[in-house]
Amino acid sequence: NAIKRTGVRVWATEAYAGNTRLLLKEAAKLGMTDEGWQVILMGSVEDCLLANPACPTADGGATRETDEAVLAAARGALSFLPTKASGPLHDAYETNMVARADTGDTPTELLSWAVYAYEATYSVARSLHRFGANPRLNRTGFYDVLKATSFEGPTGWYEYDANGDRAQQYDIVNFAWASYGEDVAAGALPWKVVARFELLG
Repeated sequence: NAIKRTGVRVWATEAYAGNTRLLLKEAAKLGMTDEGWQVILMGSVEDCLLANPACPTADGGATRETDEAVLAAARGALSFLPTKASGPLHDAYETNMVARADTGDTPTELLSWAVYAYEATYSVARSLHRFGANPRLNRTGFYDVLKATSFEGPTGWYEYDANGDRAQQYDIVNFAWASYGEDVAAGALPWKVVARFELLG
């Protein structure tokens, strides 16, 4: 209620799916998901809430949200996702991940952020190999090697700029589902891509 009294009309979450469900339901009770308000779902939750079978709902079993209050509160919310990669290396990554027992049965069940964590981990491992020494003894030297690391990865060319950042494309998505049966329960993604932007490294 304190947030509502400030007069803001845009608010965001940075929480796991369970807490986001609670926040959405409480915000709806305060009228903070109605027309005139904009909700932004941040973090990795947008891949889980409502849609992703790799992130089950609150009952721990269902893979699609069933709570009508959560569904209603999420309608119209914005979020952002990494732009979906494509190509032979990405196809091979998906095949290898699905072959594991703990990631999902199909490529659509893989969390969208996982491939970027995979590439970041690979860049560190590759840098450690090239550095050839304990990085704790020369952190600046290791950081220089890490920033110079580049390779063709599942999402495309991977390299860091002088600041240690990597360029990344994101899709801005709107939870614009119309029918639970057609857009959520049926397995379709309940959002529409409304814009794309790139963070330049």
